[in-house]
Amino acid sequence: MAWDSDRDLVDAIEVKNEGAWLIASRHDYPADGSPRTGKIFGAILDLKFNRLVTADAKQHASLGVLDPEKAGDSKDGEGVGKRVSIFGRSGSPLVDLIVGKDAAGLEKQRYVREPGSDEVYTCAINDADLSTKFKDWVEADLMKLQRGDVRALELDEHEVDEKAGRVVPGPVTSLGRKDGVADWTCAKLLEGKEVDKAAVDKVLDALTYLRIKDVQARPGVKNRLELAMLQQQMVQLGFFPTEQGQLFGNMGATRVSTKDGMTFHLFFGEIVADSMKVDGAKDAQGEAAKPADKKPDRYMAVFVSYDPNQDQDVPAEPKADEKKEGDKPAPKAEHAAKVKEHQEKRQKKLKSLQGRFDKFFYVITDEDFGKLRPKGETLFKAAEKKADEKKADAPKTESPAGPFTP
Repeated sequence: MAWDSDRDLVDAIEVKNEGAWLIASRHDYPADGSPRTGKIFGAILDLKFNRLVTADAKQHASLGVLDPEKAGDSKDGEGVGKRVSIFGRSGSPLVDLIVGKDAAGLEKQRYVREPGSDEVYTCAINDADLSTKFKDWVEADLMKLQRGDVRALELDEHEVDEKAGRVVPGPVTSLGRKDGVADWTCAKLLEGKEVDKAAVDKVLDALTYLRIKDVQARPGVKNRLELAMLQQQMVQLGFFPTEQGQLFGNMGATRVSTKDGMTFHLFFGEIVADSMKVDGAKDAQGEAAKPADKKPDRYMAVFVSYDPNQDQDVPAEPKADEKKEGDKPAPKAEHAAKVKEHQEKRQKKLKSLQGRFDKFFYVITDEDFGKLRPKGETLFKAAEKKADEKKADAPKTESPAGPFTP
């Protein structure tokens, strides 16, 4: 628990262990971003107080050990520390500590005190790991894609007119390549244009290092009532399912296919309402102020599908002249068994991916949204002329009249 100076409020993050570390305060999202969880528990549980600094409560603010739960005692969070509480499996407290500022003149030591006590001590503790920011606890690479594995990229610029209740079609840009080093191609390439590899690389960069800001729970569906509730939640977040089984995001979609036949469907929804507020500031109408330089965060949903016809790793069929000796299986039977085993592995992977993405709606920054779903036209540039075309366009020079005399 700590004071968030960006939002002028107390922020907290709660982590628990149920066989794996989960962020309880964020719908049990996996705390898989770093080994900070184990480090914090080990460091705090083994913590030893050193020198007593003061027992005067009036000095708490200057030492940075004011209790975040009582942040009202502070002005703009000044002097508020970070409170770390660790509980056992029975729920009984093991450690409860407020970590303050760096101890003056002491390397790698900070001021600390226990809530309810005025005594402040110094102790060795690494403040860098005591973060309450969600992004510091989760996997930095959400998609876990290898850019060399990407075989197809599609940008769908449709929008949803919520007032009219209809989808407004937009340009759809589809690119493909045979392998990880081949040139990108487009079936509907305009004359005089070619794919801009550098622009495509920027989209791949965004996909292969996407950091989320927050999550919303996406509940499972067991009956029609739960389905209706989920659909209502999706509409509120800017995702619109149809009776035909289609899904639209009110700011379009990006689809990425990999060499193993998996396709990741990224749908972009509403802006996050609170992401445009400036806490404490009001405009002329008494509404939360929105600074010109602040960009809204946006909801994103991820779905995964598998197409065996796009799977480049499916075992190849045996050649017609291949033979087997003795009692080994015939080529066709052996190949069918390999394909079946391969498909079972792919279905297991698909289920694992769906289990990871189907539980949450994600919050991403406006900057990442722009990188993940740019306008399709930005992925092309003027085609470079070929060598023979350049030669034909080169200015012609005429030889001087008359014979050459050395």
